[in-house]
Amino acid sequence: MDCGQLQSILTQLSIASKINFLYSSPLSIFCFKMSDSELSQSKFLPPQMAKSSKQTNNYRRTRKHREKKDTSGTNNESVAQEAVAMHDVKRTLTITKNIPKPSHNIKRHGSSSSRSAPRTNLVSSNQTTYPNNNSKKQGSQLFPSSMTAPRSHLSSSNQTAYTNNNTKKHGSESSSSTAPALTPNQPQTTNDINYGQGQRIIVLHVAEKPSIAQAITRGLCGSNEVHTTGKGLPVHEFPLPFPKAPKASSCLHRVTSVAGHVFSVDFPSSYQSWDQVDPAALFEAPIQKSPCKGSVVKHLQDVSKGVDFICLWLDCDREGENIAFEVLQCTLENMHCNRHGTESAYDRVYRAHFSAINPSDIQKAYQSLGKPDKNQSLSVDARQELDLKVGVAFSRFQTRYFQGRYGDLDSAVLSYGPCQTPTLGFCVQRHIDIETFKPEPFWTLALNVIKRGRTCTATWNNGRSFNRNKVEGLLELCGKGTGCEIVVTDIVTKEKKQGRPTPLNTVNLLKACSKALGIGPGLAMQTAERLYLSGYLSYPRTESTAYPKSFDFYGTLQSQINDSRWGDIVRNLLIAGPTKSKGGVDMGDHPPIVPCRAAAVHELSGDMGRVYELVTRHFIATISPDAIWKSTKVSLAIPLLGEEGKFTIRGKEVRKASKILCMSILW
Repeated sequence: MDCGQLQSILTQLSIASKINFLYSSPLSIFCFKMSDSELSQSKFLPPQMAKSSKQTNNYRRTRKHREKKDTSGTNNESVAQEAVAMHDVKRTLTITKNIPKPSHNIKRHGSSSSRSAPRTNLVSSNQTTYPNNNSKKQGSQLFPSSMTAPRSHLSSSNQTAYTNNNTKKHGSESSSSTAPALTPNQPQTTNDINYGQGQRIIVLHVAEKPSIAQAITRGLCGSNEVHTTGKGLPVHEFPLPFPKAPKASSCLHRVTSVAGHVFSVDFPSSYQSWDQVDPAALFEAPIQKSPCKGSVVKHLQDVSKGVDFICLWLDCDREGENIAFEVLQCTLENMHCNRHGTESAYDRVYRAHFSAINPSDIQKAYQSLGKPDKNQSLSVDARQELDLKVGVAFSRFQTRYFQGRYGDLDSAVLSYGPCQTPTLGFCVQRHIDIETFKPEPFWTLALNVIKRGRTCTATWNNGRSFNRNKVEGLLELCGKGTGCEIVVTDIVTKEKKQGRPTPLNTVNLLKACSKALGIGPGLAMQTAERLYLSGYLSYPRTESTAYPKSFDFYGTLQSQINDSRWGDIVRNLLIAGPTKSKGGVDMGDHPPIVPCRAAAVHELSGDMGRVYELVTRHFIATISPDAIWKSTKVSLAIPLLGEEGKFTIRGKEVRKASKILCMSILW
């Protein structure tokens, strides 16, 4: 229901004065108190809310028992006061817009029903609520001191009950660095469009690697003069109008980079001793972040002094989003606009979403700047904490457990990791299978048929035999027999359609490189990343197997029209129009792997040239018409051998398909 319908209902219930408004669009949450008689007589509320007095008393007894259990063993006065105050709260109602059948999503506090309500549809004071996209300062706590919810319990944005940014929880105030409630990957403007009117402003651009920063500089300024300083993390400066501040008299752009993550997580010094700390205690231990390199933090602080805007050009994945907020942790306080508070500074922070570093993609991302996504960053924080605690706890445990048990075991440190240990298990099992495998020889019959100067090999219908004497006996019988002849018993011809392949994601690229090119996954990934950094391929780490609706097929094909290997096919596709790609899923992070610029035959050598050609041919095949094959099966028989003398020849003839599609099918 919308807010108007909700207010009408609350007015008829005569409880409008009891409403406490918590959060606005798109999720409206109203908390109010009602007596049991008012609730049971209400015709507007769902039947689940109108319970009998017996059920209400059961609920109260359950609630008292839970509060007694929760408050036992603690002297925290605020927790006790909160438990007493909860006796006065009869019900907490959450009304969410555009949720069908809201009555099914309402559950009494303390109920043991198996039907559980989504977290966005139930709010109570004993639940943990998270601030909306708050940037966390050093030393501040994400969770109140009276709660012990670890960061690994963070949920996604569509499952979290958010509170108003000004709401205080258990005496701790939410961080003032607050992101607006807007879709992160859409073009947005949260700052005053008149900011910097008639003045000179500075825009800081931060990339993930120096090579990306250099590509961004080339994509934004083109052939204009660029002033570059520094060696390790260079800083490129050039003038260019800024779309978020169109009324500024002039704009200086400052492009630099980091070198991966700025901070790393570790335990405090009190938990570093292997002998004094029980490994199980590490799961409840606090963690702290420390700079990976102090020079990177200082570099960010220096280049951000006096800047008016920050544009984040980190990789468009969860790790990149986390690095973006690490960069903000070092730069927000130094912005020129911070004189109005951190909130004003965050309004001038933007996020560039791009999948390739060629100039056209850089310009497109620059003209459609969005906002960073705090939820994705928090998911990486949770993953880092889990990796640290699980890895260190089990590494210490198994190292101490196996020390001295086996004489030939180097047990100085037996490392454990949530990913590396299962992977090691797969490798060990495969090694055992190979070592214990006992090869067994087998024999088969091959029939060569020569017609019109061409030799075709017919396969034996029995496949293979482990009885050597049997196969040699059949061969000897054919050699001695005077009536040994071959008879064509059947010919079957069918037309089969071979569908175009799905677009390439990372896993499919690695499989294709291994199968078609003989390049291992590690080397294939390195080669694809080098091609990406050189501007030849799109971002190679993607899970998408379908092109987004906004993908520019004609522009991508146009760049390949002059290539001697597939230029004619591309011209025909441009005339007839590309065929819609088959199947796949668009994950929304990056498009499938595609070529971004043309490369002449001898422009790329070695593995880079081979991988580029594979990706380009596969891309063209995904938007080409389906292939039509003429499949022929010829059945042969040697009557002298009876049932043991049957053979088959199979062949394919392409009726309608390009060379591009045929090669892709073979991969």
